[in-house]
Amino acid sequence: MPQYADYQHKNLYFTRNPPYLINKKSMNITYLFGAGASAKACPILKGQGEEMIKLSKKHISDDFIKMGLKPINPNAYNRILYDIGYFGEKALEYGTIDIYAKKLYLSDDYENELDRLKLSVSHFFTIWESMDDDLKKNGKYENIDPRYIGLLASVLEKTPDRHPKIKDNLKFITWNYDLQFERAYKSLCMSHLDWDNISKLLRFRINDKNVDTLDICHLNGYSGYYFTDKANRDTGVEVDTVNRNIQNMDVQSIVKALEFTAESQNRSQLTFNKHINYAWESNELATTARNIALNIFESTDILVIIGYSFPPFNKEIDQLLFSKLSKRKTKIIYQDPNASEDYISILVKGFDTDIYCINDKLDHFFLPYEF
Repeated sequence: MPQYADYQHKNLYFTRNPPYLINKKSMNITYLFGAGASAKACPILKGQGEEMIKLSKKHISDDFIKMGLKPINPNAYNRILYDIGYFGEKALEYGTIDIYAKKLYLSDDYENELDRLKLSVSHFFTIWESMDDDLKKNGKYENIDPRYIGLLASVLEKTPDRHPKIKDNLKFITWNYDLQFERAYKSLCMSHLDWDNISKLLRFRINDKNVDTLDICHLNGYSGYYFTDKANRDTGVEVDTVNRNIQNMDVQSIVKALEFTAESQNRSQLTFNKHINYAWESNELATTARNIALNIFESTDILVIIGYSFPPFNKEIDQLLFSKLSKRKTKIIYQDPNASEDYISILVKGFDTDIYCINDKLDHFFLPYEF
């Protein structure tokens, strides 16, 4: 069998037996996910408000005052479901729940209601992603968006300890609260691994003040987690609200597991405020996530944007992120039904950037050939 001498030219070289052409200089690839990236599994925009109302009406106790009336001394179970429906109605009234959150943010006298909104958003996504319910499985939504699973199956590496690892040159940034990416990763791991192990293998939680990077960075925070100390993250402990290792739980069981959060947040014993954030807010977790995202963008060679509509609320952060692309030549691939170069060109004006839009073939997330 012939032997092949090493041959090197610039960043390319051939190896012996068999001859593979390898790029010694790895391209840093960053994915930026918007709400549309989870649309096959989670309701978005108007659909989120509609599903929040449906969930509340279907599972709230029959003897409880129904939607549209102010609850009188509800128990914790009914309060959780009532609030989910209440904020679902506000989402429809104002267009999206984000717009109503901004209204509350601008009005100091609504501070407590903004806390309730964030708690309800966290509860809704925790229930939605964990439940096995006809409300969800009506042919419209999957438990996990299969596009995440397909992407991760392509980019994960097997390691000696048999735990899948994301390649070092791949990073992920998302505007979503949901844990679809994390759930997809868990589905490809050994079945005995619980969520504590998953969060160590796949860095997504900002539960360490010394964290310097993440595998997936949630710009708006992530649902289902809270700190035990409302005043100080450094002295508090980050805790998951439910046992996510139990698959396909019924809604009643999930809500009962969440009951303690309603009373505990009122007593300032825990906080969801810092785990659910909006683009106009600046708290420690949000600032840490944004700084990590800025560092990721600064070293990006290829940016893949999935299901993101560049909403007005995010413009300031989007400008900061994309400004970091000015220092190197960058390829941008924008995959979305409404993808348009117009969304991006103004953010990279004067940069050495190539932009490609993909409006079709949306059943899988685009993976660059440079990978």
